[in-house]
Amino acid sequence: PSRSAQAATLPAPECYSICVTAEPIKRTLKLLQAAAQGHFVVHEQWLLASLAAKACVPPEAYEVRSHGFKRSREAGGGCALAGLRIAVVGCTRVPLADLKRLLTASGAGLAGDEEELSQQHKQQQQGRSMRSDQCPILVQTRRGGVWRAHTESAVLDCILSGGCVNLLE
Repeated sequence: PSRSAQAATLPAPECYSICVTAEPIKRTLKLLQAAAQGHFVVHEQWLLASLAAKACVPPEAYEVRSHGFKRSREAGGGCALAGLRIAVVGCTRVPLADLKRLLTASGAGLAGDEEELSQQHKQQQQGRSMRSDQCPILVQTRRGGVWRAHTESAVLDCILSGGCVNLLE
């Protein structure tokens, strides 16, 4: 690498996994993955402070506090959807393979026969209209209760907030 590239390169922190984000916070796949896995999510000021210090500074003071990132990180990740069984039926905005990895990283179990659940859901929803941005994700309660439809957006918001009880209601 060139001298200027070497000067801007910081040694990686030995015990932190960090996702740097700017304001306003946008719900990107990388941000969702960081939240799901319990990584630090910090403001871009952490990067500037680390460059000024010529070393990675502790991220706690720069952690984003407006979402449930800290709660997820302190729980070790994999907890936002812990104990839930989820079936993805129909369309999704997030590529399906990425969404499934994200759901399992958040602690959810994936249902086995999505095709059968999809058919059951379609039969239940006949005559009801749903906007394209409200594609359903079916969630089963921790107690093995009934399947309930939630939007993809609502499930992703639960991952960002570190957990949701409204998926169980």
